[in-house]
Amino acid sequence: MSKIPGHLPLFIISYRSLLSCSVCQHNHHTSRNTVNKFLIIQMKVDRLTENLKEWKHVILLADRWLKWEQDEYPIILSASITIGFFLFWFLNPPVISAIAFAAMCICVADYVVPRMKDFGFSEVGNCSAEDEVRYKAICNYIVRFQYYVTEKYNWAKKQRELKPKRFFLAALICLLFIGFIAGAIPNLLLMYMIGE
Repeated sequence: MSKIPGHLPLFIISYRSLLSCSVCQHNHHTSRNTVNKFLIIQMKVDRLTENLKEWKHVILLADRWLKWEQDEYPIILSASITIGFFLFWFLNPPVISAIAFAAMCICVADYVVPRMKDFGFSEVGNCSAEDEVRYKAICNYIVRFQYYVTEKYNWAKKQRELKPKRFFLAALICLLFIGFIAGAIPNLLLMYMIGE
């Protein structure tokens, strides 16, 4: 029966200590990255909250409508989308005219919304504490969604560099499928189905 050398337990203890230390360092590095990510997101949320403060009332109103806080909201939204698509189908405007009209609506909204208080809407600037919390949560959601999209874009870019053939095949299949669906279903009807 062979004897275990006397220095082996000490070696095992040292190895385990070194291993646990490296695990701790890895966990510390991971937690530091998590904290940095949280701080970056929080800074972006604060910046977005400040930049969109003139649109706060509109954002809160849209959030209430999209969450169907009243029973009549879904019916009104569905009817509005249907009427809008029906008018677009009936008028059948050229693409350039439709883009110009959409840009004009954006310009009007960009001018009118920050000045709503000047036009007699005195309740626009008055927000309760609950509205402030909701507004902050919406900004947080927008920033996290932007971060999620950016992460997925960076992942796709990395996959394109590491596995170009697989990326090319996947992109080709996805685009062919989208093209097939767009060719099989009229585009206006498809957009209406997505909007509904």
